[in-house]
Amino acid sequence: MRTCKTILCGGCIVLLAAVAASALTVDEALTKLKAYRFGQMDDVLNTITESALQSVNDPNLRVVLAEGLGRVLESEAPYDAKFFASRQLALVGAEQQVPALAKLLTDEEMSQMARYALARIPGEAADRAFVDALEPTEGRNQLGIINTLGNRRCRGAVEPLIELLKHGPRPVATEAARALGRIGTAP
Repeated sequence: MRTCKTILCGGCIVLLAAVAASALTVDEALTKLKAYRFGQMDDVLNTITESALQSVNDPNLRVVLAEGLGRVLESEAPYDAKFFASRQLALVGAEQQVPALAKLLTDEEMSQMARYALARIPGEAADRAFVDALEPTEGRNQLGIINTLGNRRCRGAVEPLIELLKHGPRPVATEAARALGRIGTAP
């Protein structure tokens, strides 16, 4: 019986050592993320996701993650990697990541996820990014940006929204009116 316990304990120690040896650092995971495709690299995603959750109590880790995820957005990484990076930036992003996310607001594929992340970053820089993206976007992307401006109660968007209310196509004008109602600020 004692031999079985010794073997079992020894096996557990070997298993734990193997898991620890294969664990990625945050920097390694962020570097590997640039090649990520859906359905691959669970260890990379798990390392970044767990680190994002831990960063609530570790401001330095939060900065490292946010900067690394921002670099993924600015790289030639595939859509899948940028999608995941944007999603994580919704948790850890800060004003420094606004420019990288703002560039994606006009990207047909990435606009929704960039909007999701950017909407959770407080401050004037994020508001300005949404307002600046109003003119070069159209269709669903523009409607989503208008909606987000209303949800953020962005007072800096009042004038551009009034212009869309006056001169935009019916769906845009309708969404602009809703956003202005949520903002609740007279021009």
